[in-house]
Order: sequence, then C-alpha cells, then structure tokens
Amino acid sequence: MIDLTVSNLKKTFGNRTILHAIDLTVSPAHLLAVLGPSGSGKTTLLRLICGFERCDAGTIRIGDEVVARPGLHMAPERRRVGYVAQDGALFPHLSVRENIVFGLSRTERRRGIRANELLDLVGLPQAYADRAPYQLSGGEQQRVALARALAPQPQLVLLDEPFSALDAGLRAETRKAILEALRLAKATAILVTHDQAEALSLSDEVAVLLDGNLAQVATPATLYNKPKNAAVARFLGETNLIPGLIQGRSVDCALGQLALSSELPAGSGEVLIRPEQIRIDPCSEGTSLPATVTAIDYYGHDASISLRMSDLDLIARVSGPLLLRVGQQVGIAIEDPVRAFG
Repeated sequence: MIDLTVSNLKKTFGNRTILHAIDLTVSPAHLLAVLGPSGSGKTTLLRLICGFERCDAGTIRIGDEVVARPGLHMAPERRRVGYVAQDGALFPHLSVRENIVFGLSRTERRRGIRANELLDLVGLPQAYADRAPYQLSGGEQQRVALARALAPQPQLVLLDEPFSALDAGLRAETRKAILEALRLAKATAILVTHDQAEALSLSDEVAVLLDGNLAQVATPATLYNKPKNAAVARFLGETNLIPGLIQGRSVDCALGQLALSSELPAGSGEVLIRPEQIRIDPCSEGTSLPATVTAIDYYGHDASISLRMSDLDLIARVSGPLLLRVGQQVGIAIEDPVRAFG
C-alpha cells in the first residue's frame, strides 16, 4: 500500500493559472474524490499526478519517491500509476483479455493467468475474455478498463469521471463493482467527479476544487455538515443561504433566532439551512412561520418543495408521500442548530 502527497502544486497554460498551490494527501488504500465543476482543474490535477503534464511549481510524491518537481519529471510509465479514462479508452481491435494484459510483460501476457484473475476481481465472467469491447455494455467496458489499470499492480489508481457516460441503473452497479475491486486490490485511488452525490457516497475523503483552488478537504459527513465557506456549501447540493446577524451561539434572521452549531464572532453573516432542516406542517394555523408552496419536484423516494415566505425563497426536502399542492399555505419550522458564515 502506498500514499500520495502533493505539495504547493501549480500549473499554468499560457497566462491562465489552472491550479493554485495545491496541497493534498491521500492515505494508503483510501479513495479520495476530487469534486468540482467543469473547468475547475480536476483533470489537470490527474494528468500532473500520472505524468501526462509537467508541473510549473510544487512537488508530487508517490510513497517515498518524488516523481515531479521543478527540474524533475519522471516518465508516466515509471510512476506505476493506473489510469481509467471517462470512456474507458479500450483498444477496439483487441479482445478483452488483450486489453487487460496490454501493460504487462511478454511473459506475463503469454501466461494469461492475470487476465482471468482480474476479470474475477472486477466481477466479470472469465468467458468475456475473448469478446471484443463493442460486445460489452458501457459498464462492463469500464470494469475492463479498471482491470487493465490494475493489471501491472500500480501504486496508485486514478479514475477520471468513469461513470458519467452511464445511465443511472448501470452507473450504480458499476460504481459498486469498481469500489469492491479497488478495496480487494487494497489500492490507493483518486476519483474525479462533478457529481456531489457520487463524491459523498463513494469516498473516504472529498477534496473540493473551485477555480483551481483547493477549497476544503474533509470526510463526506464533515464536508456536508461543516462546509468551510458559503461557496463550498453552495456546491454541495441544494442550500438555503440567508442574511443574518450573528450573536455568538445564535443568529437572528428572517426565520427567527436560531442556535448555531458553533460560536462565532458577532456581526453580519450568512446562515446555511439545508433543505432537510426545514419541516413543513400542511396545516398553517398557529404557526409563526407561514409560507406558500410555489413548486414541487417529486422524485419518488423524496421531493423538493419550493417555498415563498414574504420576500424569501426557500427549498425544503421531504421524504415519503406528503400531500401538498402548489399554492397551498403551510407552516414551516427550522431544525437547529444551523451553520453560519461571517
């Protein structure tokens, strides 16, 4: 098992800085998700780690070995890094077996044993070994791509949005199979994604990358419940951010006086209320917080409810069947404590 350390990493293209002084550590046998919008520098970070691009400043260390720094650029083939591209990038003229063993020595290719082991590892029948890539589903192709990446027993596996082209059902199945294969291989891995739910549900830690800056690195629970700032909070799914006056352990806002999760210096700020913290009472009588339902987005297992309260728009999330209609007057209550940003 191996770890990865990135220190003060910087990359520019022309006069545009893509990555600003990135510091990042991935523990052995852990999966780190790098989460960010398109253009935030996620893929550039992967390309620097695996050696497809040269860094302008900073250091990349894989285990005890420095593989990149100013004046040093170890070739990609010497870094023992496995890479899984978004579309799998299998060779169409080669069979599944030939794709898997492509990076192995000639002796290992002749034996053919490694291909069968890896098909088992990624949850595919050994009978698939002689198939062509076009005979596989998208999810199966991604599993073969992972098997190929794992074949040389790399120190580190990098996955660049490997599930984004799959439909919802196939995506869930493929995620599960790939995660199990990484766990069994005891691989250290980085998953790049722009899907918040994917990052939070799959990884040991999440690194949020915004405009080339590392905004926060934390466990999924910490990141969701204790975002470092409003920008991170906004990026991690639906949020209600409203102005308020912070008073130590509480905050005054349009929703009343709410308890804070931690004490903050007094002053103006923004209050973060997650949609699931808003409780809806279909009967508005007797409530001090009346609101009007303006839209309902129903997902089956839950629903997102848009609300209007005076001149304030809110989003609530409710589970199970809740009989509401657009235009209905309801009462709302806030489950505190809440988080605020000064």
